[in-house]
Amino acid sequence: MLASLPFKFVRERDLWLMISMACRHLDDNVCWSVEVLWDQWSQTSDDKFGIQRPKYDPVQNEKDWNSLKPNREVSFFSLLHHAKEGGFDIKPWKKMAEATARAARWRHLEAPEPDFEVIEVEADVVDLTRAPGLLGLIIDHAEKTSNRETRFFGLAGGLVAISAASRHKFLVKSPRHVTPLNVLVNCMAPTGAGKDEARAEVLRAREESPFHAVREAASDAGLHALLLRHSTVAMMVDEFGRFLQALDKRGSHDYKMLTLLMQAFTSATSELPERQYANARDNKPAVLAPFLTGLFTSTNSELLDGLDAGAATSGFLGRMLILKMDDLPPLAGLPEEVDDTAIRDALRSLGEYQMPESNGLSDPRFHLVRGRRFRLIQMTDEAREYYSLQRRLMDAEVAKQTAAAPLWSRALENALRVAGIVSVGKAALADMLEEVKVDLEDIQYALRLVVCCIEKFAPDAEEHLVDGKYEGIRKRILRAVSKHAGPDGWALRTEVIKAAKGGDVPYKQVSEELDALCDPDAYAELVERMDENGQIHKPLQVRLARGILSPGLTSLERFPLKRGL
Repeated sequence: MLASLPFKFVRERDLWLMISMACRHLDDNVCWSVEVLWDQWSQTSDDKFGIQRPKYDPVQNEKDWNSLKPNREVSFFSLLHHAKEGGFDIKPWKKMAEATARAARWRHLEAPEPDFEVIEVEADVVDLTRAPGLLGLIIDHAEKTSNRETRFFGLAGGLVAISAASRHKFLVKSPRHVTPLNVLVNCMAPTGAGKDEARAEVLRAREESPFHAVREAASDAGLHALLLRHSTVAMMVDEFGRFLQALDKRGSHDYKMLTLLMQAFTSATSELPERQYANARDNKPAVLAPFLTGLFTSTNSELLDGLDAGAATSGFLGRMLILKMDDLPPLAGLPEEVDDTAIRDALRSLGEYQMPESNGLSDPRFHLVRGRRFRLIQMTDEAREYYSLQRRLMDAEVAKQTAAAPLWSRALENALRVAGIVSVGKAALADMLEEVKVDLEDIQYALRLVVCCIEKFAPDAEEHLVDGKYEGIRKRILRAVSKHAGPDGWALRTEVIKAAKGGDVPYKQVSEELDALCDPDAYAELVERMDENGQIHKPLQVRLARGILSPGLTSLERFPLKRGL
């Protein structure tokens, strides 16, 4: 279609912009890249002045493509219309598209088995700490030097160590997306289990690969400034459950920092927006493709106490790979002296890797983000087929709408990150970074690890979601009583229920919870009003019980009780 357009469409700025917007609309609705074809077509103009378009520049062209916004007046059909005027015949292409669509529908219905053997092993007999390549060596080293008989912390620290050592040079190319290798590992373990050993693996990687490791940032502004100074940052936060407890306080220091941390983590293939402050000297410019990877440690109880119903399964926590240790492992013998030369050489190789020269914008080995090149890690045919089959299973878990559905929705993304980390570790160990690929072994291991982590954490998330929902209704009721109380402290029951209900909380459920809060056989937080004869007052009224301070209430007055409680 682009080849059928008259030359004026690539020569004149306004016409070129219209076709560009039509191509962007098409790119958003198909599973193949339109950008490369559009870029090749844009190169056919070399005009410099007047109303005509400036000379082609690959970096500026990339910026123009990323800046295109949806427009209701311009779509793919605009491109088709002008292409037809230029002599384009859609009939042969239409027949081909219909045949492809029919074949795709049949493939979906029949779901044929792949033409290779996939050996699946039951999860309870798979030791996921026996990882391939460099990650496996790091885990072995951590086990031999640990004070306890565990490989758990070697896995947690090894994933973050290899991720940081890669220094944001690689992206995993899946059938529809590119995924960076930064990862957020949340390590839940009992007190005294040895969480410092996971951080030790990250610090050793820093000795061989120049990235910045920090325990925690002083503030959101400090974290932004840190990302401006360092291209790769590995953050290690201990007692993470205490940080999550600040999420209920939207204006708090910890809430702002965690919000920026999540923004930075998800901006690895775009940019972290600039930040404006009341004092112009504190303003921070945008950060192009920041690479933030993290290791977060906490005890099981503190982490669960720090969750609310939303944080338990979505947002920041939903993007984490949650490794959970239930029991304290037994003490080991004296630590061994282990030769870690192979590990250090591989980490150094990752840090010193230099990308080869590009053959142009359409070079399939690279991905451009506003002029910055990243090396693409392709998937083998077997790995791609296995990934596509597992994707259907993940979609089925998301469709169940359970408390863990948000965790399942990001399972494939986390699996691609882990698979990329494993593949570059194997390639660095064999000194073959020029030929790095995600093979079947890598994607199988990554998916098994992610699925195991979700299945182990999901019961806690679901249980907490139920408790959190009840706690949320209780807080709504107490706030409503405080808000609608008259000078004497009494509030109409109907007004309280109307104010507390809404969203997914029906009238009946609020009414039942209000009755429970008034139960004199329990530790009542509300009191029902009685008349002079000891009967329930009409209309029904309630007030806060004397001396009960409820979370979320800024103040509480004490009112005299005639009958006492």
